[in-house]
Amino acid sequence: MQLYSILILFFALFTPTTFGVSVFELSFPDSRPIEGNTPLEQCEVSNAHILEVTSLEMIPQPPRIGETLIMSAKGITKSQINEGSYLEVTVKLGLIQILKKNFDLCELLIENDDLGLECPVAAGSYELYKEVEIPSQAPAGKYVVLVKAFNGGENSENIGCVAGEISLGY
Repeated sequence: MQLYSILILFFALFTPTTFGVSVFELSFPDSRPIEGNTPLEQCEVSNAHILEVTSLEMIPQPPRIGETLIMSAKGITKSQINEGSYLEVTVKLGLIQILKKNFDLCELLIENDDLGLECPVAAGSYELYKEVEIPSQAPAGKYVVLVKAFNGGENSENIGCVAGEISLGY
């Protein structure tokens, strides 16, 4: 579960998205690639978002079961991220939905205190670095990930969205 929490936090802090996935084709309309070596894209780019992801790297790429995944990201928040912010996360392995859940973004920041962030998160430039052990019992396959983040407070602005397909293997 820690792997999911860290991945969810990482992707949420760096993205916008629409989940337009058919059984035969992966498609994220209104999206653009994120600079770096990942297959993830910022989605719903025509909508206003607080977060602009400027780069995202994953080493190794693709991630490998039983090994350490090193992730680094850079982004710019245009306004403050408030208490009450949350993530809508959907993860599929092949055609099987393995996770569809909302997460409290501020609680994830506290649980991952090595990132040095807590709510409220001030507007500004950020660089994040995280190492995660991928469990040896994790199933190999193609994971389709969609993360939408929303700001807490009266305005409830879109923080951002990330979507894409990540292959996990040996």
